[in-house]
Amino acid sequence: MIIMEWSNLSSREQKLILIGLIVILSVGYYYYIYQPQVKRLAEVKQQVEQKLNELRVESKVLEKKKELKQKYELLQQQLQEKEGNFLEIGDDSRLIVDLGNLADQTGVELLSTGPAESIKDDIYIQYPVKVNLEGTYNNIIDFVNKIVELDYLIRIQNLNISSKLAPTDRIQVEMRIIGYALEQKSGDR
Repeated sequence: MIIMEWSNLSSREQKLILIGLIVILSVGYYYYIYQPQVKRLAEVKQQVEQKLNELRVESKVLEKKKELKQKYELLQQQLQEKEGNFLEIGDDSRLIVDLGNLADQTGVELLSTGPAESIKDDIYIQYPVKVNLEGTYNNIIDFVNKIVELDYLIRIQNLNISSKLAPTDRIQVEMRIIGYALEQKSGDR
């Protein structure tokens, strides 16, 4: 091989060699350094964009979760308030005492109360009481209206009204009254 010395070359040849070297170095830099970095930058940019989209989705899910949690807490509070509308388990004597008090308040004569055995019905426990009473029509109506105002859930069934043959303003009523208790409160689940 013949190695030429730089000084032996003409200025035109020197310029051509320099331009060739610059072109070769530029092309090499572009293909081996710049181009891979641009590809890597595009990949990283795509990954960042994907992560941002995932973050946006997770943010929406988190907002929805917070909203659902607030709704859940509100419904839980409403449920606890509604649970106050029931007798406590085993508190069937409260119903009998309240019926006696209502009879005294309304001027109705409570002839008898006959509590029956409690009945489990789904999530409820029913406390049935058979009641016989006597009084004027208005007093009986007043008694029934007061029953409805009790602070727990009750139901009147089998309302039978009868009157003696003798002319009197008093009537006799036989009815079945059912008080309800929840077998499970919301905190018990």
